[in-house]
Amino acid sequence: MVCGEIGLAPSEFYSLLYSELLLLLEGHRDRARRELRQRQENTAWALSWLLAPYHKEGTEPISMDQILGRKPRRKVRRFATMEESAQAWFEAYNKAKESNNGK
Repeated sequence: MVCGEIGLAPSEFYSLLYSELLLLLEGHRDRARRELRQRQENTAWALSWLLAPYHKEGTEPISMDQILGRKPRRKVRRFATMEESAQAWFEAYNKAKESNNGK
């Protein structure tokens, strides 16, 4: 039974040490859990897109995290424009320059 699940021939199975068998079974279990989580996320993503047109006005559409019962992910930060980066750099530079002049 185990041979078919993890892809071992019976001769390979019987030549394994107990610790090697445990590692193979742990890897198989991890792969199965990862595949299940991926299927759940794919289904939740599709469901959130299918339900999006039917949400009430003024409310956020249901998210994949809500469907899966997880804490919402933090909002993705947008990248700063070149001007914003330059402005932040100059402000930090001037602040450091002022603090060094006060010493």
